Amino acid sequence: MTYELFDISFTYKYNDLERKEKVGTKGMKISTDAIVSNSDMIKSYKSCREKAECCGKIFVLKNNQPDAVLLSAAEYEKLSPLIEYMDTLEESERAAFMEQLPISLTKKA
Repeated sequence: MTYELFDISFTYKYNDLERKEKVGTKGMKISTDAIVSNSDMIKSYKSCREKAECCGKIFVLKNNQPDAVLLSAAEYEKLSPLIEYMDTLEESERAAFMEQLPISLTKKA
């Protein structure tokens, strides 16, 4: 499937598997292996969950736009300390924290 949401695509190897990623119009990297439609999610949740296990996360598209992200339990475990820390911060502290991240990790406006 091709989605017009993306501007640039590139291919790389990870764990001896070739991955193709596309950079969205907001600078978000979405692996083409990790995209499912909203209707696919409704019709076959089990296969989408298995895909999330394999990819770590899947992006659910609605009208060809990212609508939701399904994380595997393992991926959530990796992220949960950061999520919990971010939840304790005030908005100004969050903004300061985000400014400290490398520019390649922050979302482009």
